[in-house]
Amino acid sequence: MPNLIQVKRSLNTAVPASLANGEFAFTSNGDILYIGANDAVVAIASRRVPGVLTANLAIVANSTGMIDVIRMGNTTVNAVVNSTSIRVANSTTSITLTNPSASQISDGDWFFNADGSWKQASSGGAATLNDLSDVVISSPSNNAFLVYDNGNSVWIDALPGNGFTFTSSIPHILANNGIIANTTGLWARPANGISVDVSGINVLVAAASGLVSNSTGVWVKNSNGVSVDSSGVLVNAPAAGGLIANTTGLWVRAGTGVTVNSTGVHVGQAVETTSDVTFRDITARDVNISGNLSIAGTLTTVDTVNMAVNDSIIELARNNGSNTIDIGWFGQYNDGTERFTGLVWDTSTNTYELFANTITAPTTTLDTGATGFTRATLRALINTGALISNSIAVTITANSTHAVNIVANTLSLTTPLTGPGGGTGLGTYTAEDMLVANSTNGFRKLAAGAEGKVMTISSGVVAWTDLDGGTF
Repeated sequence: MPNLIQVKRSLNTAVPASLANGEFAFTSNGDILYIGANDAVVAIASRRVPGVLTANLAIVANSTGMIDVIRMGNTTVNAVVNSTSIRVANSTTSITLTNPSASQISDGDWFFNADGSWKQASSGGAATLNDLSDVVISSPSNNAFLVYDNGNSVWIDALPGNGFTFTSSIPHILANNGIIANTTGLWARPANGISVDVSGINVLVAAASGLVSNSTGVWVKNSNGVSVDSSGVLVNAPAAGGLIANTTGLWVRAGTGVTVNSTGVHVGQAVETTSDVTFRDITARDVNISGNLSIAGTLTTVDTVNMAVNDSIIELARNNGSNTIDIGWFGQYNDGTERFTGLVWDTSTNTYELFANTITAPTTTLDTGATGFTRATLRALINTGALISNSIAVTITANSTHAVNIVANTLSLTTPLTGPGGGTGLGTYTAEDMLVANSTNGFRKLAAGAEGKVMTISSGVVAWTDLDGGTF
């Protein structure tokens, strides 16, 4: 059942004596709805009677589209030129259409023609010649011409363009960029090794230039290690001569440990006794290094029984400036299956993971979703300030320095916490109960109200009551 909200109402009184601003009132005496507005009582709606127009009613036509009477006063109709004129006299309505005068026409206006069709007019005559079915030119402009579109049976106003123009009412073809147009035709202009005669356009080739000109084109002449084919001009270099010929030029062929660049031919590195020499693989029985040892490979394997390091602090994840790799150590064990355990800083969560049982060896990152992965058990005494755990007890202390948050799936207390202590002070609840603050233990229970009731405050107390505007 929905809530029933009642406005102020009356069965007999036609008009309420007064209403506050925005207050509604309804009377059955005339079926009218009022609202208070600026200390006045204003009728805003009433019962609809189709076809009958009375005070305070909107116009509502009946089933035949009729209204009993329309009264008009101080009404001005046809205030706009070239609009429909409505004349009202003795309940008779007539409509008159008036053609506009020439001074009332603007370019692009539409109006009714004498034949009853719509026409578009222009105060200065036709703006363009496009799409006209017939054309009479009384005062043509300079260089204007018409082209008839036989497919659409219309004249098209075509302007000069695309190399075509008029000069002194004579059509001309414009020429430039090596083209000559004259009374004899359109010609290529001879210049810089190009000649034109009756045979066509010719390219002049000097006999001693290393070029050959024939009916197929202009070609480079083959000679002394140079050949020409469809791919271009080629330099011939024998494969056994230690040379390479390609699209960039003629090069010395590089071999093992030898490089060739713009400065010359070079051995891969300096090999003097004082030089720093790099080799890919080194096999030796004993190696003594007095200087620093830098290993740039991706994997360093040490097969030894004992390893002694003087450093008290070992650096891991050097050059991890982009913070993309995890940091830590791990070892391998076997309980029938090869597994791994270790301690790794997980850069994605900013936490240390003490793990075991995983069958996936960590690489640059630790896969916490790998098969078998579990967090290992750490047996230790803890003293963090807020949390102290030892062999006797666990103490949690919160103060201005240490904040304590407890997150648990369930929490059971023998005595309910009071309102000031963060609880409700209540041990049991009934379905749909609501909590209302009080001045003792924090809250009291407010049972669900009956259907149709609304929550109100009476004398400072929250309660369920009816919402009623009263009567007048």
